[in-house]
Amino acid sequence: MLSETEFMTELFAMWMESDIAVRRQALEAHFHKDVHFHDRDGEFVGYEGLERFSDSLQSRFPGAGFTLAEPPRRLGDAIRAYWRFGPPAKPAAVSGMDFIILSENKASRLYAFVEIGV
Repeated sequence: MLSETEFMTELFAMWMESDIAVRRQALEAHFHKDVHFHDRDGEFVGYEGLERFSDSLQSRFPGAGFTLAEPPRRLGDAIRAYWRFGPPAKPAAVSGMDFIILSENKASRLYAFVEIGV
């Protein structure tokens, strides 16, 4: 298992990865094929759902990216990570917290709590 920081850093990079083959490889490495992702935009299920979300994120926020706001923490089968999201070299307009349930070192559920305008 990757460290919590490595896991989350790779996950954040995956969301903004424009190469579909590279993104799919990252999806398969970090998520179960029947993963459930809950976000303010809805629920996304499976690899196809996560790819739709990633495509939407990239089209709405070109050039933006995630950074960890503090080191992620693991407790049992869960990881909690606070993050910021926005364009490079500008203050992040969005922040939030991801709560991930792991099974066999892959995410089976992901909950993104998003705060706008912070």
